[in-house]
Amino acid sequence: MIPVKPKPKKIYKAQVHIIHSMIHMAKNKLNYEKWMKPRDFVEGNTWAFEKMNASLKEHYGLVYDPSYSWEAAELFFAGIKEDDF
Repeated sequence: MIPVKPKPKKIYKAQVHIIHSMIHMAKNKLNYEKWMKPRDFVEGNTWAFEKMNASLKEHYGLVYDPSYSWEAAELFFAGIKEDDF
């Protein structure tokens, strides 16, 4: 029997984890629906992600890339349950 290697976990940058935390803190103010993909979620809440971007730079001194928001949105959608919608 050939052993099956588990799929390696994706390692996210610190910026992604920070944005993911910010999403959870502000989720009651954000617009999200079942049909949304991470990019739809980010584009639908542009104002919030712009504030998160500014916070990353101002409070953490970190560089921002739009892909960080999409990855954080992926984490957010992976962690919410159907009941949360």
